[in-house]
Amino acid sequence: MQYTQKRVADVAIDLFAIAAVLSRTTAALEQRGEEGARREIDLTTIFVAAAEKRLAENVAAFEKNDDELRKAIASAPTTMAATRSTSCSGDLNRSAETLFQRLNLPFQLLRGQ
Repeated sequence: MQYTQKRVADVAIDLFAIAAVLSRTTAALEQRGEEGARREIDLTTIFVAAAEKRLAENVAAFEKNDDELRKAIASAPTTMAATRSTSCSGDLNRSAETLFQRLNLPFQLLRGQ
């Protein structure tokens, strides 16, 4: 149910944002004409295209999604994490250090030194 509610909220947010962007662009067009509102038109074009993709994904996800798998994973026992809690942070540090070495970055950046 939470996943469905999130999708509904995301759809509503995108629809509201599209309406707001179109309203602002329309006002700019009325005040300054097409050339004067070129930036708003371009920004609206980019934003609406991205929002349309998000809307299509969210609407499609109402029917086809991995909600049940996510719920099963979330509710599964965390025995591995519990047994490895002491060594886990060391493993993560080693993994991060290896990544930083591959990226040729000093590991101290990760630690904020």
